Amino acid sequence: MRPFPELGDGRFRIERPIGDGAMATVWGGIDGQSGERVAIKVLRSDGIDLEDVQRLAQEAEILRQLDHPCIVRVVGRGITREGAPFVALEWVDGIDLRTKLDRTPRLSPADVRDIIAQVCSALAEAHEHGVIHRDIKPENILLVAPEHVAVKVVDFGMAKVTTPGAAKLTIDNKIFGTPQYMSPERARGKPVTAASDVYGVAVMTYEMLAGRRPFEAASPVVILTQHLRSEPPPLTGVSAALAGAVLAGLAKDPAARPTAREFAQGLGQALAQQERA
Repeated sequence: MRPFPELGDGRFRIERPIGDGAMATVWGGIDGQSGERVAIKVLRSDGIDLEDVQRLAQEAEILRQLDHPCIVRVVGRGITREGAPFVALEWVDGIDLRTKLDRTPRLSPADVRDIIAQVCSALAEAHEHGVIHRDIKPENILLVAPEHVAVKVVDFGMAKVTTPGAAKLTIDNKIFGTPQYMSPERARGKPVTAASDVYGVAVMTYEMLAGRRPFEAASPVVILTQHLRSEPPPLTGVSAALAGAVLAGLAKDPAARPTAREFAQGLGQALAQQERA
């Protein structure tokens, strides 16, 4: 069993492992000040990379500034006795959207509307603060128990900050992320904007309504090529207005996509029309 890291400040206590991410391990723990449960994200101490340290610090600062009910809240930060930085995050009791979709591939229109409205509200807040998430996918959307429709957007570890004076991290020049949710401009290695997050939201919306993602293949290269060149298969079983609202977010040209708020509004209006029909 992996040894528990010893947190240096004495405030937080680790109780159990939760999972491993690209650069860190997540542990379940307790905040000694409040007595509340927390999720503690600890950089792996074997071969700590300076960029990972910078990115974890940036994530903590982003979450400190984004005070939104649908964005996970940062509780504290520090360094383990082994010298690994960590961030303590609000504990979310629930499941991620991927788990929900694995159980129920096609969600009800009401659930789609409620979940996407919250995701878009969180992203609009981030975009207004110059933050682009860059890794929007069901695994990074937590659904709070017991109803599993209240949203917490998580994992801003790969976020890009566009405000003047923000640190430029080398990962900005790399193509990274999950191919199934990657916008065409990201697939080309071009600069990302808020519209890149909207594209990821539109892919998720398509999947929630259709029970499948718009582009699937065994090869990531083929998937990225489809994002660049292919039109999504038609959405069946939904109104033309609803299909149009989703496809607007999947526009190849980022300038043609709606903002996060506009996407949620268009989707909500189309779903309401479909329900009345």
